[in-house]
Amino acid sequence: MTATSAPAATSVEIMGHFDYVQDGYAYGWAFAPSQPTRRLAIEILADGEVVGHGNAEQFREDLAAAGLGDGRCMFSLKLSCELFDGRVHSLTARDAQTGQPLAGGPHEFGPQVRPQPHAQIARAEGLRLLAEL
Repeated sequence: MTATSAPAATSVEIMGHFDYVQDGYAYGWAFAPSQPTRRLAIEILADGEVVGHGNAEQFREDLAAAGLGDGRCMFSLKLSCELFDGRVHSLTARDAQTGQPLAGGPHEFGPQVRPQPHAQIARAEGLRLLAEL
């Protein structure tokens, strides 16, 4: 896992909720009322480190019915294999651009162990090697 500081906050209002974690995915929704067609980038954090990221762009009928744009503001984000280390992790969600946390959570994940099909290096080491390139 890699420590990542929060982005600089902006004045864009973000509505959203980190609903739950299940089967290695984090679920919730996020929406910017002043920019209803914008698909927000969401980060899932464990101990201040990003362990999942992606866009809130999937359709959910209840969100459309609630008037949240076209209803395409749900996220289901795959969590990093680093979380399957047999420890309990506390997960939170935030808007990647503003750093604004989403309501809901923290949610506990683990203790789960999942053997990986191939050898891996820690995310921090991978990012260090990538930066050297």
